Amino acid sequence: MRRRLCIGCAVGVGVLMLVACIGPWFARDVKPMLFFGEPVIVGNQGEIILSVSNMPDGGLSAIHVHLKGMGYDKTRISEVAIEGLNGFMVVNNQFDDANGKGSFILLNIFSGVETGEIARLTFTASGRVQDGDFALTKSLIDLVSNTLTPIVDWTLPVYYAR
Repeated sequence: MRRRLCIGCAVGVGVLMLVACIGPWFARDVKPMLFFGEPVIVGNQGEIILSVSNMPDGGLSAIHVHLKGMGYDKTRISEVAIEGLNGFMVVNNQFDDANGKGSFILLNIFSGVETGEIARLTFTASGRVQDGDFALTKSLIDLVSNTLTPIVDWTLPVYYAR
């Protein structure tokens, strides 16, 4: 009986050690992300969807892309406009087609969005518009959660980041 108890305890301790060692292999640190979708062009009209995923503290409730925080190819893109989605409204926006720079502030006063679409950029395309024709500068973007705290540890896909 004593021997069975000792073997049972040894097996139990061994299983616990295996679980403790394997656990970090399955644990992922998924950071909040801001996505700037691929341009979709129909005729000479284009659009890009901005979306987020894994936003903490009740989700994203505000985004401020500072002046020069968004750049675009002024030879191919003009007449840029932005529209809020899923409860987000445009508080302010400025798009300078002469220099290919833009800024905007979006706010959702009703709730935060943890994962989903937050805005639609529309523009007039002259020629072929590709992913690299738009860029965001992460250091010029502020994200705020639904608890009114800054979201600081977030990522931006490399192909749009500067």
